[in-house]
Amino acid sequence: MADIFTRPEEEDITQLRAKIAELEAELARLRLRSRVEEVEEELAREERQARAPQKDNGSNLMNEDIGRFIRALTLAHLEQLRLTADAVSAGANETFQRNRAEGGRSVEDLVRELPKDIYEGILKAAKECLHIPGKMIEKFDATSKEGERSEAKVASGPTGSRP
Repeated sequence: MADIFTRPEEEDITQLRAKIAELEAELARLRLRSRVEEVEEELAREERQARAPQKDNGSNLMNEDIGRFIRALTLAHLEQLRLTADAVSAGANETFQRNRAEGGRSVEDLVRELPKDIYEGILKAAKECLHIPGKMIEKFDATSKEGERSEAKVASGPTGSRP
């Protein structure tokens, strides 16, 4: 029992100090490795974030294409409505012009000729309607190109000073 209470030898102390130094070095390596892993994770996260706007740009471009398409389609249909109204107006104006009380025409003559005048007005409106699909396509094409031109201006950025 006397051995337990005796002082350890110098050799044991040296070995313990060496072991402590070894463990401290291992701890420092582990801390360094942990810090390196943290930095690598942070760099990977930053790289993912740097790539994220590229994905958004692709979806933004798709959204712009869809928006340009919807705008062009809507304006083309509005053009169709406008042209249809113009055709109806032209037909009605033709009927009014043909069925005027001019040159001594009696009311009886005007009433008798009214169906023929309405028919002529409808023919004029029908002739006008034949142009609607082509004009509607022209409006769609022109409107969609307007969007491309404005996108090209935005993409090219400012163009320097004007002379």
